[in-house]
This record gives sequence, structure tokens and C-alpha cells, in this order.
Amino acid sequence: MTPQTEDRFWIDNGVVHAQVKAGGFVPLELVLDGAVIARPVPRPVETMPGYVEIEHPLPVEVVSSGVSVIFLRKQGEASPLAALPLIIGKGADEILLAEVALLRGELELVKTVLRERLRRGI
Repeated sequence: MTPQTEDRFWIDNGVVHAQVKAGGFVPLELVLDGAVIARPVPRPVETMPGYVEIEHPLPVEVVSSGVSVIFLRKQGEASPLAALPLIIGKGADEILLAEVALLRGELELVKTVLRERLRRGI
């Protein structure tokens, strides 16, 4: 059996779980919409040097309908170790389709600008 060498970040029964390479035992935080929602206590993963794991209940009061992303990061740092997209509530399919439509529109705009710059040799 091949040992795991990838980060994992998931929710199971309302509990946030992660196994991430953090370079050892460091304070971690869960962030949603730019706000710290929890500071889970990491534990070293015995079979994976440099990896830590967390299990922390997802605070119910921070969850709302719509599309959002939970980030796991080292405490006080801006760059996340892992990201977990959430799509919650009735109408989630429509929300997701609307998000994809917006992304397609933005991609078309980027392609148009890039083509124009390439045409001009900029």
C-alpha cells in the first residue's frame, strides 16, 4: 500500500477534518469569509513526517446558504494550507450554475483582451 502524500481536507457529519503538510506542529486556524471561525488543535500524523491532522466541529452559526470557501491556514498567515468549497442550501444547483456562468463571462473577457494584445504585439 502506498503511503498518502497529499493534503486532505473534508467535512464529515459536521466535523472538519484535515491532514496537511504543515512542516511540523504549528497553530492552525479555520477561516470563512475572511474571519477566523475556529482554532483547531493539530496533532502530528505518526506515519507521515511533517503532516498534522485536525478534527474540529464546524460552528453551525457561521454556515449559511450559498457558495463559500473554508480555508485552513497557519495562524496569522495569509496563504492557506488547504481550501474546501461549500455549496449549501436549497437552490444550490442554480447558485452553482450562476457562478459558472460568471466565470465563463470573465474568461471570455480575459481571452478577448489577450487576443487583442497578441494581435497588437503587446
